[in-house]
Amino acid sequence: MPFRSFSGVYVVDDSGEFFSPLEGYNGQVRIRLPTSRWAALGAVRFSQSSIHEFVHDWTRLQAEIQHELRLPYLPAIHMRLMWGKDPARRPLCYKGKKKCKTRNPYRDSSAERTFEWTIKALKILNKYRKSSALLIRALAIDVHEFANSFEDSTIDEMNFLLKAVGKKTAMPLLRVLHNPYLVLLSDVLADIQVYENHKKIAVVVDNTSDIIGFEIDEKLIEEQTKKGANLTFIGRVEALGFDANQFPLLQASDVVAFFYRRMFEGDSLSRNLANSYLGLRPPKVTRRLSLPWNRKSIKKYNTQIIAQLVLRYQHAYRIAGKQNRAKKLLSLIIPPDKFAERVKEAFSEKKPLATLQVSILKEPLNGRDPVAYSYHGKR
Repeated sequence: MPFRSFSGVYVVDDSGEFFSPLEGYNGQVRIRLPTSRWAALGAVRFSQSSIHEFVHDWTRLQAEIQHELRLPYLPAIHMRLMWGKDPARRPLCYKGKKKCKTRNPYRDSSAERTFEWTIKALKILNKYRKSSALLIRALAIDVHEFANSFEDSTIDEMNFLLKAVGKKTAMPLLRVLHNPYLVLLSDVLADIQVYENHKKIAVVVDNTSDIIGFEIDEKLIEEQTKKGANLTFIGRVEALGFDANQFPLLQASDVVAFFYRRMFEGDSLSRNLANSYLGLRPPKVTRRLSLPWNRKSIKKYNTQIIAQLVLRYQHAYRIAGKQNRAKKLLSLIIPPDKFAERVKEAFSEKKPLATLQVSILKEPLNGRDPVAYSYHGKR
C-alpha cells in the first residue's frame, strides 16, 4: 500500500446516483430532476495498522462468494449488484450499458444468499469500527433540492454563457461548477481537515470521470499551503495503481454510501442495518458531518470549503480552456485568482457556510452582487 507516509487513509465512494442536473436546450439551461432524490458519499478512515488485516478479512469473504458462485475471479462486494429480493430486478451488467462488458455475478443468486453475504460484510466493518481501527463517516445530498437551489442570477448567467459561446463550449464548464458529486466531495474534504486537525491524510476516490483533473497532488498541496489552505492528498484509485473493481477499501466505502442513501429514502431495513453495524443515523442537516462547532472549528471548516470551491473553479477553468471556443469563453469569465477574491467575501469565523454562489462573469449581469451565500443555523 502506497500510504505509509500518511497517518491515515480515507477511502471515499458514492452511492451511484450522482449527475449534474443541468442540460442545454434551445439556447437555455434546463434543470433535470433525477429519478432518485438522494445521493450519498461514504468515507471510511483506515488506520495504517488496520489496512492489511481488513483486506485479509474482506478478500476471505470474497473468496467464499467466489467458491459458491463458481467464478474464476473474486467478485466485488458491490451493493448495487447484490441488493434486492427479486434477482431479476438487479442490474444485468456490472460495467457497460450498451455492451455488457462484465456480467453481474449476483444476478442469479437468491435473496437469502446475497443478504447473508451483505450481513457478513457489515459485520467486518462493525468489527473494525468497534476496535477504533476504522472510522465511518457519510454525507447525503438531496439532489432535487440541489437542482432547485440556483439563484435566478445564476440561471441568467448560465443562459448568457450558453448564448454567447454555444452549448458545446459552455456546458462542460457549467456541469463541473454545479456538480452535486464535487459539491459533496468538497464538504467531505473540508470536514476531514477539521476532524483530523492538520494530520497528514490521504484520500482515495473512485475512478469516476467527475474527479478526473480534480486530484490534489503533493505539488498542489505545497502551493496551497503557502496560501493558508491545509489541503489533503487526493488520488483516484486507478491512478494510484489499483483496480477499482478489486480494491477492498473502496468496496467498504460503497457499502457505507449505499446504506446511508437508503436511510434517507425511508427504507427501514437499511436504517436498522446502518445503525446497528455502521453506527450511522441520518443527521438533521444532510450536508454536514457531526463536528464540535466552535469558533475555531467553524473557521477551519469555512477555510476548507472556500479552498475546495476555488480548486473546483480552477478545475472548471482548465476545462473551459480546452473547448472549441475557449478564447471567447475565457474572455467572459474571471480567472481563478479573481474568483478566489470574490469567494473570500463570504468568509465568516462565527457561522459555518451552507450555500455559496459566485458570479464567474467579469461583469456580473445587471450590476448584481457577484456573491450570494447563506450560513447553517444552530443545530
